[in-house]
Amino acid sequence: MLPGGLTHRHKQDVMPGVYEVSIRSRFSAAHHLPGYSGKCAARHGHNWEVEIRLRGCRLGPSGMLVDFCKLKRLVGRALAPLDHRDLNQLPWFRKRAPTSETIARWVYDAVASRVNSRTCRVVRVAVREGDDTEAAYIADERTGAPCVSDKGERHTLYD
Repeated sequence: MLPGGLTHRHKQDVMPGVYEVSIRSRFSAAHHLPGYSGKCAARHGHNWEVEIRLRGCRLGPSGMLVDFCKLKRLVGRALAPLDHRDLNQLPWFRKRAPTSETIARWVYDAVASRVNSRTCRVVRVAVREGDDTEAAYIADERTGAPCVSDKGERHTLYD
């Protein structure tokens, strides 16, 4: 019994929450930072780690927000154009330096365009160049918030 005589079931009805899941994936790529006055101005490479976090308000028929296997395949396809490439040579990065921040945004756009629905959204993409650095792109709460409606729309990553 919770304060006010509420049971856990009632508590859920009064204060609905959201579900959150994340996966990590990796790719290897070279880059350099034009206009930067440090050692990263020279071409070098990283084994990048990317974490994609999704949030949603409804579970699919099997009790999962997303099927991790499907999400991993989708993220793998999204990261494939970056893997073992010189990021500075890719069209999107010709207009902006391939920093961890801009890579996080690129990954967000690539994954969110395939996943986001009214009931499940990519809310955060973090990119790590190494064990002790991280940059993230976080969806705007006004446009990235899940649960706009619970009217049956399903994203493509249900099981």
